[in-house]
Amino acid sequence: MTTARDLIDSARRRERVLALPLRGDLIADHELADAELERLTKAPTKDEAAILAATDLVADLEAQIAASTATLRFRALPRGGFQTLVAAHPARTDREETWNWDTFVPALIAASLVDPEMTEAEVVEFLDVIAEGQRDELFDAAYEVNQAGTRIPFSERASAVIRWREQKSAQPASGESPPASSAAGS
Repeated sequence: MTTARDLIDSARRRERVLALPLRGDLIADHELADAELERLTKAPTKDEAAILAATDLVADLEAQIAASTATLRFRALPRGGFQTLVAAHPARTDREETWNWDTFVPALIAASLVDPEMTEAEVVEFLDVIAEGQRDELFDAAYEVNQAGTRIPFSERASAVIRWREQKSAQPASGESPPASSAAGS
């Protein structure tokens, strides 16, 4: 039988990871290269060499984007930590806001970000060099890890591969590959 001590000893605060592409220039280059590849593949006369070169460029850019994507790990603050931060960054009286957005956002990100660790000053500097949407993603990750409930994770991709592996082991070898999942983002 599980005891209260077992639960307490095995519990860990919630964590979340965020993949954040850091090279916006490569994203733009990829958009242009992918558009050119689309144009080439839709052309009435197919130029195989040009299609292959465009494909290689898109693949190279995707590899560069992947290499320049930071993986950030957030961890929920200890009990009372979120409320303490809110109290330390009260809403300004001249604005309708829940807290002082200018000071609370970097404080929450710095307090919740465990890998890599950043000071509030470093978070502010980082927020100044990334896009607004990326700033929103960082705040959302820090807020969610502290405030959202936890659901039991389920990977449709892994389940599809497990079913494929079970079917494959029950049949003679056919050399086919694992199925691609039809669910995006699982």
